[in-house]
Amino acid sequence: ITSLEMLESEINFSMNKLKQAFMRVDKCGLFKLAAENMDEKGVKTAWTNALNECSTKLSLKDADKDILMTLGKNIGRTDTDDQIKNIKYIKSMIAEQEKQAQSEYRRFGKMYRNGGVLVGLLIVIMLI
Repeated sequence: ITSLEMLESEINFSMNKLKQAFMRVDKCGLFKLAAENMDEKGVKTAWTNALNECSTKLSLKDADKDILMTLGKNIGRTDTDDQIKNIKYIKSMIAEQEKQAQSEYRRFGKMYRNGGVLVGLLIVIMLI
């Protein structure tokens, strides 16, 4: 989300080319990798390849990857205002994914913690 916010600012205020904006906002390697291949492969293909290459390093789920693929399909194809709208839409989708992940963590985190304690007790009882 932070990288997307920075990209939004770069596009909106700095008026840099997309390749320069990608290079400036890169924090995880994804944007830099996409920028490096942008000239020869095009924005959409470079973004898709970079996302596929970095998805395991960034621990992206399929839903997260699909959301970011949507960004690659639309970025660089429209005017500044539409790109900003698209980035805001992607940020909202990622925020929703984050809420779901936190909910999942709360639900399954308790179960794993309690399960670990119970397995530990079972091992102690078996040793006695």
